[in-house]
Amino acid sequence: MKRVLAAHCLLLSLRCGAEAGTIPKPDPSAYNLCAGCHGLDGTGMKVGDLKLAPSLLESPIVKGDPEWFALVVLKGITKESDTHLEFMVPQELSLDDTQLATVLNFVRSEYGGKAAPVSVEQIAAIRAKYKDMTDSITRAKLAELAKAKETPKATP
Repeated sequence: MKRVLAAHCLLLSLRCGAEAGTIPKPDPSAYNLCAGCHGLDGTGMKVGDLKLAPSLLESPIVKGDPEWFALVVLKGITKESDTHLEFMVPQELSLDDTQLATVLNFVRSEYGGKAAPVSVEQIAAIRAKYKDMTDSITRAKLAELAKAKETPKATP
């Protein structure tokens, strides 16, 4: 457990930057943010027969709606099964909007196929929308939010 906590503390030392119109690669220290659990290749760091975290490759969260991916990174995601060893630590206090957009864009371009880039303005809006959420997200809650977003509102 001490190793896991030490690894999570190390992940908080992110430094990255973005230039207008590009999808920059984060500073090398930013690789630690994801690689500590997801592995350098994004397939999940193996520990015995299990992985610390799921693969990022072709992940529906990574390549899907950027709101859900940002929400997972901001708030963390609760461990709900025995298929992985860890929960995802919230990065809300560790990453500003530019840093989060840079990390999401890098992961989406490297592991999410042709997922569209995410702007700093989108991240700011997502952060504001969920500012009062204090718990980490669950996959069930993500599905509920996605369904509500897809359901057209009835007009009177």
